[in-house]
Amino acid sequence: MKLSYSRLSVAILLGVISAASGCASARNEASLRPLAPLSSPDPAKETLSNPTGSAEAASPQDPRDFRQAVGRQSASVVSIAAIRPADTNKGSDGESMRTDLFRQSDSASTELYPPTAARVQGSGIILSDNGYILTNAHLVSGVSIINVKRVTGERYHARLVGIDRAVDVAVLKIEARNLPVATLGDPHRLKTGQWVAAIGSPFGFEQSVAVGVVSNVERILPGDDFYRPFIQTDLPLNPGNSGGPLFDEVGDVVGVNTEVVFSEDGLAGISFAIPIDLAMSVAAQLIRTGHVDRPELGIGFQDTDPQLCKAFGSPSGGVLIHTVAANGPAESAGLRVGDIVITFEGKSIGSARQFAAGIASLTPGSVATLTIWRGRGRSEVRVRTTNTSLRRPLPSRLPVQTVSPSELIVVHQLSVSARHLLRTQGYLVVMSVSDRAAAAGIEVGDVLLAVDSKPLRTKAELLQALEVGSRSVPVLIDRDGQHMFVAVSAAD
Repeated sequence: MKLSYSRLSVAILLGVISAASGCASARNEASLRPLAPLSSPDPAKETLSNPTGSAEAASPQDPRDFRQAVGRQSASVVSIAAIRPADTNKGSDGESMRTDLFRQSDSASTELYPPTAARVQGSGIILSDNGYILTNAHLVSGVSIINVKRVTGERYHARLVGIDRAVDVAVLKIEARNLPVATLGDPHRLKTGQWVAAIGSPFGFEQSVAVGVVSNVERILPGDDFYRPFIQTDLPLNPGNSGGPLFDEVGDVVGVNTEVVFSEDGLAGISFAIPIDLAMSVAAQLIRTGHVDRPELGIGFQDTDPQLCKAFGSPSGGVLIHTVAANGPAESAGLRVGDIVITFEGKSIGSARQFAAGIASLTPGSVATLTIWRGRGRSEVRVRTTNTSLRRPLPSRLPVQTVSPSELIVVHQLSVSARHLLRTQGYLVVMSVSDRAAAAGIEVGDVLLAVDSKPLRTKAELLQALEVGSRSVPVLIDRDGQHMFVAVSAAD
């Protein structure tokens, strides 16, 4: 889940994301690449087998009773574990308190340890019975391994079909058949104060349910240059809820959870979800082509108010252009900073949000007709849009990794005093892990106790125990005083 503020996006993830104290009124300013729900010709009907529609089940008498809704949707919600490679985690704090304690107790050590891979957790929504899954872009951007787990326990390796960072949507594909598909609803029917719920994996606790109310049905976040309309709720979401469904009282998915606001004292009680119609529009394009095409005019703009209209001598309404990109389509058409757009394609423009939606409804390369107010009069301008699509090729499937035993897990030999301080019977503390070891569940700060039932005392014993080719071996670890097994292999 993307963390926010005093800015936007989830500290666990990605894209990572700083905290802030709240959500003020939206900055009335749009990017040079405005964004709104994308119209999508033929939304991959052959692939997305479940169209948007209301469920037949009636709403429970108590709007806070989501037992039926959870029963309907839980099977279509998956847990996602994504691995960020070591080279993308340099400088990040992926070390546990136990490792910090160890370093304090062994300050004389001059050993240097390589960067470590990180395991990021989130959620996803099954879109089709043949394995397409919707999740957040910030969760899977730049990862090397993606694992998916269903509520029934089946595990799959997923490939990344496409990613759209602007809307924070990504589509994954697993090789499976006859999967339970989420039932989609209409986010435009949501009302402020209405009860909603979410299913996700906060902090790895799979299939967790959170219940709250809708705070705003079309919130524009401060600093969002794309004018994305978010559903704002007071759901108590946490890292791991990213990519999971927001659903209404009958169990229809109306949004994809993406961001949560944190204050200095913790959760601020503000969370955001991408409306499902916008997410599905983007997903359909990603499935069809692997990328999203968006039109661009090459301008930045903001809402007007009575004072600005009076200062420019213009009629009330419209949007004010504050930026014109050099060599862009708007500049070529003669638009200038200070022009006020009054109509777009023959329709009056009342807000920057409306103007952004109008631009997004165009096809890249098409011509848009604008009526502007300049000086003390009106004029008409025709602008040919360009395409903002960044067509970065994605691998058809994530590469299979094979690493040497010495690269799988990097450990430090604990002294007697360090073992006493960490309250462990083990001798080897993990200082760095490879992508494969992170995917298996090994974390920095774990103390390794045994491999294949053979106790470990030295680094040499660990290397010898891991010299098993591609076979998975059971590793017994001590994590904060709790013992558990994980299965680790050098290849998959």
